[in-house]
Amino acid sequence: MNRHSSWFLITGMALVSLFAYAQESKPRLIIVTGTAEQKVAPDEVMLQLGVENRNRDLSAAKVETDSIVKKVIEQAESFGITEDDLQTSELNIEPMYDDNDNGKRVQFFELRRSIAIRLQT
Repeated sequence: MNRHSSWFLITGMALVSLFAYAQESKPRLIIVTGTAEQKVAPDEVMLQLGVENRNRDLSAAKVETDSIVKKVIEQAESFGITEDDLQTSELNIEPMYDDNDNGKRVQFFELRRSIAIRLQT
């Protein structure tokens, strides 16, 4: 074999080896994408109720508001809703001032109370 033939043979073998190595070093991947959707019936409903009351006398407004909230809770319990599924919160008392008297005289008090009722199936 002459020098040129040997050089071509060695270069060819090196290129074949590099090509084979490059083919083996590529990572093998499987990529999968997709979405799914499932519709189910709800098993729980949260009701948010509010009681609002206005009165010039703060004590009377508080008594009236508490009485209304108590009646709502009693009515809910009569439908079989348990105490664990009832919750009251946020007693908000806000004085409302008379605009004609430079905002110095309380016209009435506004009371708000929230009631949460959970219904389960």
